[in-house]
Amino acid sequence: MKEDMAMNPVCRPNMAPERIGRSGPSWISLALVFVLGLAMGLGFGFYALEHLPGQCTDVDGFGALGMKFAREWGLGGSVRRGPVYPVFLGLVYRAFGPGNHAAVVAVQAAVLGLLCLSVQCFSFLLFRSARLAFWTGVCAAVHPMLWWYVPRLWVELPYALLTLWTVQTAVRALERPVAGRLVAFGVVTAVASLCKATSMLHPLFLGGGVLAGRLLRARSCSHLGLGGLLRFILVPTLVMCAVLAPWTCRNWKVSGRFIPVAGHLPVEFFRGTAFAEQNSFLLRKGIAELWAETMEREQAIVERETGSPDEELGELEKDDLFQKPMRELIFRKPWQFALKIVKQIPAYWTLGDSCTKSLFFLSSALVLLAAGGCGLWRGRAEPAAIVVFWTVVYFNLCYAAVLAEARYSMIVYPFLLPYALSGGVALWQAAMNRRACDRQ
Repeated sequence: MKEDMAMNPVCRPNMAPERIGRSGPSWISLALVFVLGLAMGLGFGFYALEHLPGQCTDVDGFGALGMKFAREWGLGGSVRRGPVYPVFLGLVYRAFGPGNHAAVVAVQAAVLGLLCLSVQCFSFLLFRSARLAFWTGVCAAVHPMLWWYVPRLWVELPYALLTLWTVQTAVRALERPVAGRLVAFGVVTAVASLCKATSMLHPLFLGGGVLAGRLLRARSCSHLGLGGLLRFILVPTLVMCAVLAPWTCRNWKVSGRFIPVAGHLPVEFFRGTAFAEQNSFLLRKGIAELWAETMEREQAIVERETGSPDEELGELEKDDLFQKPMRELIFRKPWQFALKIVKQIPAYWTLGDSCTKSLFFLSSALVLLAAGGCGLWRGRAEPAAIVVFWTVVYFNLCYAAVLAEARYSMIVYPFLLPYALSGGVALWQAAMNRRACDRQ
């Protein structure tokens, strides 16, 4: 039997998925993926605009900031959000009219098309298979986790695109840590951080993961000497800080405080702690119920400490109020903080508005992580695998430490999908190989 397996490649269960061609995806396949993503975005976006208007409201204040930018070419004194998405909305409103949500849907559908196109190109970068890259782009276009955000005034869709570009530039920088690639990694990370501050620590965390791989003599890091490792850690971080510096100085000017990108972290941290104390990861309550109980606690603390209603408290005053309990939990009660993170890790993948949505998020995450884990394991000798693995861990831990909901995991899907599809193909091939070997 072993001799048969050695002679017959069909009987090799660990055979990698076939790599087809190295010339790159054709223009036709690129156009098809973009158009499919655009069509899915437009279809669901305008359906939601007509039939689900409650899903299209400005719950996070991005639309208001975009309107302000459209009128004044500035964001006033607000430090609550990074500038990228409000400016994006402001330019749409400036071009198509204030509050024109149909225009936002159309432009965000185009962003979805670009995201699917980027997923296709990233897949080809990883596997040099035009066919696999095409089907990965198609999977991205039809996956509900991506087009679901087209009609919403949430930052996740453009942030997912920027995060994918960050991962792609990180892969290229790790493969060859030369100046141009390292600077590109730092610049793209800075732009992603200006979209959402969660990306700020990504280069340092990724550098730590690569360092751990180097110490463990992982094959994916074997090409990297000490100098290359230091360059990979320091150069992107310094470039990112330089790009962020003007916005940080602006925040200092308008607030008198050191806020690298956006404030509101202490308040979000308190809300995440309240979610964890209610065991949100068990999915017994939807976000609406969890949110209502959390808001009651939040307002009670504000009224007790200040004697004023929550509505009368400014952004910075509210941050000051919740900063002390945040520091106390992190530094004086580290075991409780660790327990919060452990509870929120699964919530990052599963917690939705309702039980039905949570079950969808759960099933989607299980498929992605199982197939993606298989793909990463098979590609563990490549630098790209270590970048993708540690990036997934990074975002999961970041959101678990602050506030975790399943919608935040959407940004992981685009750069994990290529490995998930590759892993799924490998599992299918292995199953077929075993059946063929059993028949012989």
